[in-house]
Amino acid sequence: MDAGAHLAAIRRDADAFAAAVRRGTGAPVPSCPGWTVADLARHMGTVHRWAADQVASRPDRGSSAVPDQPDDAGLADWITAGADALIATLAAADPADNCWTFAEDNRTVSFWMRRQANETSVHLWDAEAAHAGADGPPPVDAELAADGVDEYLGTMLRRLRSRGGAEAAGETYHFHRTDGPGEWFVVFPSAGGAIVTAEHAKADVAVRGSASDLVLWLWRRVPDGRVDAVGDISRLARWPELVVAA
Repeated sequence: MDAGAHLAAIRRDADAFAAAVRRGTGAPVPSCPGWTVADLARHMGTVHRWAADQVASRPDRGSSAVPDQPDDAGLADWITAGADALIATLAAADPADNCWTFAEDNRTVSFWMRRQANETSVHLWDAEAAHAGADGPPPVDAELAADGVDEYLGTMLRRLRSRGGAEAAGETYHFHRTDGPGEWFVVFPSAGGAIVTAEHAKADVAVRGSASDLVLWLWRRVPDGRVDAVGDISRLARWPELVVAA
């Protein structure tokens, strides 16, 4: 996905998130235990403003101050205002501009375009899950979800692994998107870290599913039953031991 697609995704999903907030702020969010929609909205609006400040302050790191937050009745409009500011800040920047990020391999504005598109998509799913019936919320947009899998495995995985997790013993995983192109091979070396390549290769376990189900599984939004596993299925339970939660 290019910069324009990421900005369009932020706009679409932030608007849908605000609509979910207007449906009620008191509902619990099943995928974020202990949070209500109001808590989720305050998190989302704070992250949008924080990311915008990192870009506006480039190349220096921006502020980490928590912004003023409205009462529950004002949250939907606050979400929209924060998304408006984020999109305007990103659109005014060159994606290749030098910028502070928490990814050592990408210190450019493009990182924040992608990160905020994927962050917003998963939290939209959370917000809609709070109001969904038995059928559950709609899936994440397929192409954005595939981009989210690639971002998680290519960028976020190393960051999460650096925070701790069990000592690895060479465990391998093959992720296979079933609703379009996309394959990823992950190795957890005993020396630490994680090695990710975009290829088809035999692994301890193959994890197959739609792009939406894969990205939601990686972010621990859905249970193991939402993906198909072939091979050593015990490796599904091993994953959260190797990779700490965000």
